[in-house]
Amino acid sequence: MNKYLDNYYRLFSEDDKEVYKAVLEKKDWVLVPLFLPGNLSVTNDEKGQKHFKGIEALFDDVIPFDKLDDDKLDGFRFVKFKKSIKGDKHPHFYIEYDFNKIDQKGYQTIVANFYPCMTKEELEIIKESSDIKELLKRFMIGNDNEAVIILHEQNLLNNAFFAPVMRRVIVDKNAPQEVKDVLKELHEEKGIEYVEKDFIIK
Repeated sequence: MNKYLDNYYRLFSEDDKEVYKAVLEKKDWVLVPLFLPGNLSVTNDEKGQKHFKGIEALFDDVIPFDKLDDDKLDGFRFVKFKKSIKGDKHPHFYIEYDFNKIDQKGYQTIVANFYPCMTKEELEIIKESSDIKELLKRFMIGNDNEAVIILHEQNLLNNAFFAPVMRRVIVDKNAPQEVKDVLKELHEEKGIEYVEKDFIIK
């Protein structure tokens, strides 16, 4: 059995020691650089001014979470990270996170709910099952360069998780200047590294 899937099943064990061991195994999966693809969704305020909602959330040190269109999973939210930006279909920027910086409460929440992604075949999803172990697998579908954090909405505020652990922003040299300008403000305000690289925008 895939080691990640084996770990996942042991998290639901009735043996507390086994659950604790499974959570500890995740430590080395979480405490590495993780990359959040940039979100350039735009909204306009009542004055017609443009706002990059995804970028503005970064100024509040929060990580926005999404939901799946599935009533059975209505209370759960997820955010998907890249383990590496090499060979990826790049957005205009990435935010690099370092969860070594998170406080104890945040760490305990994140590490227990962090899952490397797997293919549908590896996950062995039982489609007709209503077991929560099977339902949560839907969030974990992805490639081996992806990982997901799954949290219940009770652990979030306005579908976001407070995590002041940004390390740097990595920006495509060909990104729009208005995007660069906002990200430079983020770099200055948060004291994080700002790096421009040649990305291939697709």
